[in-house]
Amino acid sequence: MRVTNLLEFLDGVQSLYVPIYNVREFDMFNLLELLRNEIQYTQKIDLGLIYVYKKKNSDYIILDGANRLLSLSLLLHAVCECYKSTTPQNEQAIKTIRKKYLLNDAKIKLYVQKDSQEIYQKIIFGV
Repeated sequence: MRVTNLLEFLDGVQSLYVPIYNVREFDMFNLLELLRNEIQYTQKIDLGLIYVYKKKNSDYIILDGANRLLSLSLLLHAVCECYKSTTPQNEQAIKTIRKKYLLNDAKIKLYVQKDSQEIYQKIIFGV
């Protein structure tokens, strides 16, 4: 297990995926099986209260802490929106925050559950 700074982690992540669990049909065995079969992943990272498994390259599956990561992403986005069009320095900071923590090229880094994904993308891209 490795402890890392959350912002450093987000900077190096290409994609983050939230597993899809139907609350009514939640099967704890699936999560436990995922934890038990750690062999299929190359690395387990401990971010305090946020647990992820490295899937491949820079893709991760969030096991615990998806709401905290979503909240942090929305907070970073809100900060960017508040300071938009204020000063050239703020515009540069906004570009840096979006590039390092919210986007991977022109795609979002955080993939939430299907029903929330469209809303999240509309918020981040301002559509």
